[in-house]
Amino acid sequence: MNITPPAAYSLAGGDFLERQYSVSLNGQHCGKVTVSRQGLYYRIHCRCLLPAEDIYRLQLVCGIKEENLGVLVPMEDRFGLDTRIPVKQLGEGNLVFSVTAKRQPVQGRFVPIVDEEPFAYISRLKESFLQIKEGQLGILVS
Repeated sequence: MNITPPAAYSLAGGDFLERQYSVSLNGQHCGKVTVSRQGLYYRIHCRCLLPAEDIYRLQLVCGIKEENLGVLVPMEDRFGLDTRIPVKQLGEGNLVFSVTAKRQPVQGRFVPIVDEEPFAYISRLKESFLQIKEGQLGILVS
């Protein structure tokens, strides 16, 4: 039986079996993405060096389409994501990968919660976030 290797596939105007791209966070390089073709899917393998104080999402822009590929999780000494996306979902164009923080830091005034008066804060909680500051539980009023 004679088996021939698969032909190279096309993505973003070029033939490839595997291609690497840079990933940025706020315009700064923070990691790399390897994209490879597996049948009807593109396999996306991302590894980034990021600060641990937030949750990050991997974003992909291809032509006029923008895709949220998922949340980066801790892997070894970095953050990473391994996922697949259907070829037909991606379309044509240059690929640009970026990482965005899931939640931007909220600015506001910290108000400690006193155990003796927990219900005094309920009306403020609709527009506030729970936070721990210097070991004290409180709310961040925006």
